[in-house]
Amino acid sequence: MEHLAGGCDRCWSTLEKQKEEGDPIQTIRDDVSIRRLLFSAEKELAAARLEEIESTPPPERSALLKAPRFFTRAVFDGLLDLGRGAAARGDLEESERWYDSSLGVLVHLEPRLYGAASIEDQWVKLWSLLGNLRRLADDFAGADAAFRTAHRHRESGTGDLVVNADLVSLEASLRTDQRRFGEAESLVQRAVELFLEAGDRHLAGRALLKRVNLLHQQGKTVEALQLLDQAVEWIEADREPRLALIAQHNRINMMCINGRVSEAREAFDASRSLYERFDEPLMNLRQRWLEGRLALEEGATEIAEAKLESAAEGFLERESPLLWALVHLDRAQLLAVSHRHRELATLTASLVEVFQSQEIHRETFAALSLLHRSALAQRVTTSMLEEVARLLQFGPRTQSKPS
Repeated sequence: MEHLAGGCDRCWSTLEKQKEEGDPIQTIRDDVSIRRLLFSAEKELAAARLEEIESTPPPERSALLKAPRFFTRAVFDGLLDLGRGAAARGDLEESERWYDSSLGVLVHLEPRLYGAASIEDQWVKLWSLLGNLRRLADDFAGADAAFRTAHRHRESGTGDLVVNADLVSLEASLRTDQRRFGEAESLVQRAVELFLEAGDRHLAGRALLKRVNLLHQQGKTVEALQLLDQAVEWIEADREPRLALIAQHNRINMMCINGRVSEAREAFDASRSLYERFDEPLMNLRQRWLEGRLALEEGATEIAEAKLESAAEGFLERESPLLWALVHLDRAQLLAVSHRHRELATLTASLVEVFQSQEIHRETFAALSLLHRSALAQRVTTSMLEEVARLLQFGPRTQSKPS
């Protein structure tokens, strides 16, 4: 089995000869049962293969992956999963390394085993993920090019519903970041339809999270919360616990935004065990930030300030100025309602200073500057803080340094 998967010419010649001699066993290309048997054997071997790859230092992986024992779909899928995981943790460089490794496997997959059209599907998956990775790095032109390549491979693929749904779902994220909301909405809806047609409500739930993001950007927070309830119901925590946590985290945050604080607190306390499953720096900081927001809404200002300051410091250490700023805007609300005007003016000055050296859209920088002037004049309002947060989180992404 392993020889066939690796493209062993001797094994393939024997198989073809058996067919010519009237053996009832058909070629792998035609016989689904044998193909499934091979895939099962692949999966059993893949865990050890992936462990070997992970334990190899990145500079040495390219040489390692030239060995035919790695040329299987199961190894390819495993490498894609490692890339997705790294991207979810915010480590884009590691994610790119895993995708590079998966490319090294993909170019060697045996068409006689998998079928040419199925291999085209794998190219669709890889280029879709590369497009998403470039989006996360704010390389929108590169992301567009990657998605165009994915669509070219899709034309020669099998028409697999899940593969195509993943493609349009990831493309929807790019269109959202490009503020092409009409296209994003259509793509998300198409993705949900395809996942449901494939009989996979879990993946449909994942796609719904993108529609939630669209509604949030448009200020439709009540509708967004309703859709989050649907997504949480569809997403299977046992199947993808990280996604379940993200959905629940966003749901709790949206409850806060909609003023449903007691429900948010109850849901947060019920989710502690889920948070504990992911003891990771970025997730821990997001949890701390949400705890601070909850405490702020509950009027526990001392707890809120401690949590928000701790989260902001952590994001700054991770060189995430956007998240650092968003946390501090929550802290600015606390300072404003506490009439701590001098501290608020100092905080807003630090926001302006940090983003003065960042590539940021002029509209957003102008809003930050206005916020600082308002703080000096002791005229900061909640709506002003919310508008600056909206621009930082969802505003134009065209990069332009302030003069």
